[in-house]
Amino acid sequence: MTKTRVNVPTTRLGSSFRDPSGHVIADKGILKRTISASYIPIYRKAEGSGLYDRLMKDALLIPHRELPRNNRKNNLVIQPDVIPFISYPYEWCFGELHDAALTTLNIQKTALAYGFSLKDASAYNIQFYNGKPILIDTLSFEPYVAGSPWIAYRQFCMHFLMPLLLMSRKSADFNKLFITHLDGIPLSLGSSLLPKTTLLNPSLLAHIHLHAMMEQKLAGNTARHGNNTLSKDAFVTLLNNLESTIRHLKLRDSQSQWSSYEETHSYGVGGMREKKKIVTTLLRKIHAESALDIGANTGAFTALCIAGGINTIAVDNDHGCIEKLYAANKRNNVTNCLPLCIDITNPSPSIGWENNERSSFLDRTDVDLVLALALIHHIAIGNNVPFDYIARLMSRLGRYLIIEFVPKTDIMVRQMLANRVDVFTNYTKKLFEREFSVYFRVLGTFPVLNTGRVIYLMERKRGV
Repeated sequence: MTKTRVNVPTTRLGSSFRDPSGHVIADKGILKRTISASYIPIYRKAEGSGLYDRLMKDALLIPHRELPRNNRKNNLVIQPDVIPFISYPYEWCFGELHDAALTTLNIQKTALAYGFSLKDASAYNIQFYNGKPILIDTLSFEPYVAGSPWIAYRQFCMHFLMPLLLMSRKSADFNKLFITHLDGIPLSLGSSLLPKTTLLNPSLLAHIHLHAMMEQKLAGNTARHGNNTLSKDAFVTLLNNLESTIRHLKLRDSQSQWSSYEETHSYGVGGMREKKKIVTTLLRKIHAESALDIGANTGAFTALCIAGGINTIAVDNDHGCIEKLYAANKRNNVTNCLPLCIDITNPSPSIGWENNERSSFLDRTDVDLVLALALIHHIAIGNNVPFDYIARLMSRLGRYLIIEFVPKTDIMVRQMLANRVDVFTNYTKKLFEREFSVYFRVLGTFPVLNTGRVIYLMERKRGV
């Protein structure tokens, strides 16, 4: 489902250049991880200790296989399993970031038991695989030295604890700060944004506020870590305290009231049943392996893709809806769905070094099927986007399109126009069909009985 843009047979990924231990390359479209000569002894030691086998058995580390060594180079190359879709922490709901944080701590505890420690704790090293967070950086480990501090502690606080706190105590949208603070939310910034009541919590006082004050006090002192020591027992205590602190973080009730807005309410029971029947029939006809459900809400139609065995990305700009969908997927052990907080009218941009370190949502997305149900009026009327712009975007995302046209007579559209002047004279079924026909072939039209709505099955034209 993820696009890999490769201009030459072998190229290093834009996100993989900071770690001297190795990097990820795309070799004729196949992702591989090279291990530099300096890290090979550590890799072999971790391998020999049983750490990798244990983490892979517990589904905490992405499985990999070692490739035959090229005698002309000192590097070692491994090939990890493919992650169906690469996502970033600023696209995750609270529950996803929460589980990613606990997974990182679990990995660190396991590593410590095998004589190793995480040398970094970046949220970008975690991806969702078979519905669960997993570490994708095999080279994140270093041998544990007795008495040494956890070098990744500050990064863990910036990448996990701080954004989770802000999402919990302020707003679920605070994880978007990752976009402007690629290396994690600065502790001083987060500390200033948090409510003063967090000072009364001993764990938050230590991990966040005092941590931030100490950073500012010692700023520029290159020797500030020189005398730090941490016994192994104290290390375990630190991890346990972080774990307990994170487990107790919840979204506020006001953020957990799932949106009462539900497009399907305008159908009635019969209309909803008819719509699901149409979509189910079309899914069986297409035989898609991957899908993107735009404006998924709480997943009524995502569930049809899941049931059909389709790897599905479900996106919505309502954090509460994605939170609810993720929780439902966990309860039901769903392994083929990734819910993400994405506003399709303002999707995640390309950011980082040369705007190439973290690619845009649009550049990462290439699916067999796009679902755009009960969506067109929100984009065209709610955001003033012309039909031809919408059609071009949809053609960029996938081969097939199941899209629903919602007429102006629909109660949802009438409500949208209730308090504004209707300047949308071009919002017509005829123009919708004409503009979309530039990019798609219409394979079928399916009226939703007694609603005035029509579902279209389209296929992207060749060369578009």
